[in-house]
Amino acid sequence: MPSLPRSSALPAAGAEERLPGVVLVPIAALALAFGLGWSDGFLDPVGLVLVSLSLAAVVAALLVGRPAGRADGAGARSGTPWSSRILWAGVAASVVYDAIVVPGYFVPPETLGAFRPVLAVAAVAVLSYLWARAPAPVVRFRFPVLVGVAAVLGGIVIRASPRPPIDVWYFQQIGSLAIMRGVDPYLVAYPNIYGPFTPYYAASLLSPDHAYVLGNPYPPLTLLLAIPTALLEADVRWTMLALVLFSAWAVRRLGRGSRAAELAAVLVLLQPRTFFVVEQSWTEPTVLASTLLALLAVEASSRREASPGGAGVIGWIVTGLAGAVALSSKQYAPLLLAPVLFALPAARRWKTAALAVAGAALVLLPFAVWDAPALYRSIVAFQLEQPFRPDSLSWPALVVRGGGPILPAWPAALIAAATMALAAVRRPLSLERAVLAGAAAWLAFVVFSKQAFCNYYWLVVGLFCAAVALRAGSDSAAASRPAPEEPSSSVVAGRAAPEQSAAR
Repeated sequence: MPSLPRSSALPAAGAEERLPGVVLVPIAALALAFGLGWSDGFLDPVGLVLVSLSLAAVVAALLVGRPAGRADGAGARSGTPWSSRILWAGVAASVVYDAIVVPGYFVPPETLGAFRPVLAVAAVAVLSYLWARAPAPVVRFRFPVLVGVAAVLGGIVIRASPRPPIDVWYFQQIGSLAIMRGVDPYLVAYPNIYGPFTPYYAASLLSPDHAYVLGNPYPPLTLLLAIPTALLEADVRWTMLALVLFSAWAVRRLGRGSRAAELAAVLVLLQPRTFFVVEQSWTEPTVLASTLLALLAVEASSRREASPGGAGVIGWIVTGLAGAVALSSKQYAPLLLAPVLFALPAARRWKTAALAVAGAALVLLPFAVWDAPALYRSIVAFQLEQPFRPDSLSWPALVVRGGGPILPAWPAALIAAATMALAAVRRPLSLERAVLAGAAAWLAFVVFSKQAFCNYYWLVVGLFCAAVALRAGSDSAAASRPAPEEPSSSVVAGRAAPEQSAAR
């Protein structure tokens, strides 16, 4: 039978719809996003409650899974319309938030200029999702318009906050320039902008006079990606902004352009503290973009594998190379990617993993040859020696604020491992569930760790959006498949007769 035309507005609720665990994922994304909007990622009881509710929601989603009896991708009306409604409400609230709250920590409000007028364009585009009979050009161009608006808004924030007084910016800006000039960025002494008595660094990480930081805690890929902006003598944050825009495109692509996926992508762009993350020069846009690139490679390979020709050698090679980029993005990337490995078909799982690890090692190799002890001190020892931060948005920080002791680090790892283990309850492991497992494990680790700030949580929101998009994409693909034909009554009768005679 011919398929019904898809409405350009948010889908209406149907009496037969059920609310599976997937609806908990957009709820988790919004709870986390607005927890950051409330707290800026610093210790705050309300913000911590919202972060914890987000963790509880995604753990519940892992436990509930799809409705009983539904295979992955079956039943396109199993919750995706409700996801669209929840996401639209979150995006609309994010636009209101961005209109009220200054979008950066070091941004003087009087320098924002056209920020709010440009944001008004985003508001109109977001409202168009409610238009039941929107013309085809509106449906086609509203997402590109929103991406363009986000690019302009991010640019306004970067220009309004030049040279932000945060060490991340100096590590990236100076480190990428050092590589360009043939200098090992892990041997450079970086200015200690926080002063000699700062509690932000362990004494072992500073020069004898505490005027410089010895080493750069960011992996080589982050610095290499910043080289184009360094070549242009521009701000490294333009690279981070470009990666945010790519991430939004990738989320929509994972969801095959479905409405829920598109709204999830818009949430990545406009969630309450995206422009704060860009302003601070945090590197999580690199992690999100590279992880999404790996997910796109897995999805494309899976689709080719299902086709008559199969994925062939190219499929696992491309997936392995994309995995290498993702593994190289940050020290904790393996935690995010480990579940994805087990979502791959067994026939190509381990060779894909081997290629990804080899590729990540190849990125490190020139810097290890340059000076292996300096590389280790920067990207490993630096992280281990970082002091406990009592201003973190975490439960250990709240314990310390209440007069309790500094908790050890091992409970965070244990809780993260237990959270990831929930994904193993149901087999086979879908890509959507693998993304959720990695994101939930990282969220559990951060909320119980010694340092927990906005950038780490912002990344989790993006991964939740990717999981929503993957579900929406599989539901959309299932809905587009023709229904199997029912056997005719004569065929049924013809089959029944021999069975009856045999019974005699």
